Order: sequence, then C-alpha cells, then structure tokens
Amino acid sequence: MFRYLHEPKDFAGGNDYEEAINWLNRMSRIHAMAKLSEGEVLFVAGDHLVEKAATWWKVEGVKCTSWKQFEEAFRQQYLADYEGSWWRQLQAIRQGSGDSIDDVALRMEELFNLLGNKNDTMQVSMFLDAIDPSIAFEVDKDSTPSSLKEARTRAKQVERGIRKYGTRTIVS
Repeated sequence: MFRYLHEPKDFAGGNDYEEAINWLNRMSRIHAMAKLSEGEVLFVAGDHLVEKAATWWKVEGVKCTSWKQFEEAFRQQYLADYEGSWWRQLQAIRQGSGDSIDDVALRMEELFNLLGNKNDTMQVSMFLDAIDPSIAFEVDKDSTPSSLKEARTRAKQVERGIRKYGTRTIVS
C-alpha cells in the first residue's frame, strides 16, 4: 500500500493556514491509513517539518508524546489566529438558490473540523439557521435532530421532495 502513497510534502511554517491545515490533514490520513504507531507518525511528521517549522519542532513538537498532542500543539501554533475568521464564516453561511444541502453541510463540516467543534447541539442549530427556512422547518417540526449527520439526512430528504414535487401553497 505504501507504494501508492506520495511522499508527504515538507511544511515550512509561515502564515498560510491552508498549507498548514492541508499538511496536517495529510499527515492524519497517513497516520490512520498506514496504521502508524504514535512514535512512527511523530517521527514522520517531525522529519517533514523544515525551516521555521523545524525550529518549532525542536522547541515544542518534541514534547508531544501522542499524535493528538501534536495536532493540538500544531493547531495552536499555526491555526489559532484564524479561529475568529472561521467562526465568522460559519455564522455567515446561508443556503443560496444554487446551493444544495450538501454544499452547505460540507462547508460547515469543514469549518467545524477546523475549529475542532464537536458540539452536536451547536452544529445542528447553526445548520438549521443556514439552510432554506422552509426546509429547516420541515427538518425540525417533529423533533430536533440530535446530530449534524441526522439533520443533513433529513434536510436532503426534504430537498429531494421539493425538487420532485415542487412547493405548494395550501389555502385553508
């Protein structure tokens, strides 16, 4: 399987959060898919930190004894300054006329992951606020979904129904 993997790119540090998060996500995938031990993944990660990031590794990274500790330290060093921006982006998301439920959900999930937010209640609430109000009403009318996954599934069902049958105004 390793022969199909590209060598991880080196990470030099700096202010490009996309480069930082892409590097960290790639290392996380390698850790999970290659079933590397904690020591192995930390060795590989440390070996691919260069320039300013290598200096950070020598001072802070070497203190990490697990991948989870490394991720937290890396996020604190290279991603913490972007947290406010990600929260603002999350709060500004609204389903436009050309956006599907999946478009909205995937963007929100990406931001929740960047923020490390695992709070189901908050995720569901923000998702329902972001999608078309008529779809949100149908999703929430009987009971509030307990997870973003459940809310997304129910919203997609409503969205499919609207595409298939259109919307009708019921006159009493």
